[in-house]
Amino acid sequence: MSRRTTIRYDSQKDTSLGSTLYRTSFLGHDEEQETIQALQSLTWSKVEYPMYGNIRKTPRSTWCFGRLGQEIVYYRGKSFMTELFPEWLEKIRLLVKEKIGFEANACILNLYKENEDHITWHADDEKFLDEKTVVSLSFGHPREFCTRDKQFIHKISLQNNSMLVMRDGTEHTLPTSKSPVKPRYNITLRRVASEKGMGNYYYYNRGSNYFLENKVC
Repeated sequence: MSRRTTIRYDSQKDTSLGSTLYRTSFLGHDEEQETIQALQSLTWSKVEYPMYGNIRKTPRSTWCFGRLGQEIVYYRGKSFMTELFPEWLEKIRLLVKEKIGFEANACILNLYKENEDHITWHADDEKFLDEKTVVSLSFGHPREFCTRDKQFIHKISLQNNSMLVMRDGTEHTLPTSKSPVKPRYNITLRRVASEKGMGNYYYYNRGSNYFLENKVC
């Protein structure tokens, strides 16, 4: 594959990064402050989980919300009590639906507290997604974010109170920062099609502290 060309975007303006939509000033001032306070109060943790015979730790702090039909979901022999969107997050879900027509039923939240906190290149294209769209909202300190396709790497510094819409399993990363940072909070809204998919979210984003019981599934 030939070397990709890097394009950097002005994060103070509404723009498109290839097929990805970026919008500034998503919430009004009062709603923004309410959201930041709610995010600061969540029970954040870096989840540990087994993979290929080793224990891995998520390189950022996470949490999640969402429920389909069942209160309890199962994944990899573990069970979780699902939690509906709290009122502050439900307002955001409805606003996203109003603005772009995307109706989420699940949410993964990320906290990038330190410069080493990151997420590696990946695409949210799991089979359990009803629609391969992710709406990503940023609050707090700006962090560099990248998407890529066969020709280009698109770079932008995600600003406080901004919205990024990724469709069709866009490949993306939020790399480590070479300079000190302050916390960045990230709300990612998704649409899950199955209870197993919802269980996947709770397993990898709430972790062992929230297992209800062991169950072979």
